[in-house]
Amino acid sequence: MNNSTFDYSKQLKTPFIEWFDELKQCTLVLSGDNEDECRSNHWSFSLPEESRKKYKISDIVAFINAVVSFWKLRAVEIKEGVPHIFYSWYDEMAGSLNFSLIAGTINEPLPFQCIVEMIASVEPICSSFLKGVDYISWDDLTEIESEDEVTCEDENNDFVLTVYVCQL
Repeated sequence: MNNSTFDYSKQLKTPFIEWFDELKQCTLVLSGDNEDECRSNHWSFSLPEESRKKYKISDIVAFINAVVSFWKLRAVEIKEGVPHIFYSWYDEMAGSLNFSLIAGTINEPLPFQCIVEMIASVEPICSSFLKGVDYISWDDLTEIESEDEVTCEDENNDFVLTVYVCQL
């Protein structure tokens, strides 16, 4: 693929240009194994809290749209005719914007161990990222005394993760 096709320098601001250029250099994994794909294609970006004030939601949306456009063309080159899902979320504990790509359709479950609220607009994810903190302090966390108190598979886990989902 000719990466010059994806010159978003007029649409993207720093550091998003650098992030996008870094992403373009990496291999998109479309192995058919969702676990492998979600781990290999996972990207996470963060900004210091004070830097977040410099940007608008539209700046983050432009970055996500550039990634979606690039990955859509790459996915067609690698596995034409195979549907893929781009998904993005804000990790509140890490203060990071995350996204990945797996094979499938938007009707299939995403690889999270919690309740997932799928949304069709990326703006709420971008807004959460800009309004969020860059990390949660250890002082703000509650220590768990026993490993038996909470597990990922806990049926009472009512945490809801909002995830932007886009069919490629």
